[in-house]
Amino acid sequence: MAKKSRKNADKSTVASGTKTVSDETTGFLSTAELAAAAHCSPQYVRRLERRGIVFKVARDRWPVSAVEDIADYRAERAPGAEADKSLAHERTLLVKAQREKAELDLAVRRGEMQLRAENEAKAIEIVVATRNRLLAVPERAASRLGLNRHEVAAVDEEIRAALTELSQTGSAQQ
Repeated sequence: MAKKSRKNADKSTVASGTKTVSDETTGFLSTAELAAAAHCSPQYVRRLERRGIVFKVARDRWPVSAVEDIADYRAERAPGAEADKSLAHERTLLVKAQREKAELDLAVRRGEMQLRAENEAKAIEIVVATRNRLLAVPERAASRLGLNRHEVAAVDEEIRAALTELSQTGSAQQ
């Protein structure tokens, strides 16, 4: 019977919009008031109760200290929330990297891109062919212009010096 009378008393205070003297002096909050004070939903308050974070003193009556308990719980959980965010960020980066790799593989298969090793091999072929042609210039010039052996040697020496200088400059830049 006492429960019914307490329930009826709660209904009358809700209907009149005033709190009872015992609620004001003892510092109890309803679930809705606790949720509003803690900036959360009543469902979240009930979930925290099931987890043992906050405790009721009576039906729909929470101590004022429960607001601090909820704030403390949230403060403790904040680093874990960051870990969840970083894990999601890492997964996002992984998916992005996998997508970029697939796009590059597709571009290579389509012939839109070449592998670096292929480009380096072609560049080496071009450099060797250029070097061989430049080294052949003195002999071709001698036969075409009728140069003597000393003049051909001087032209050959200049071309080799230029090639040596280019090879040293190229390796210094790398």
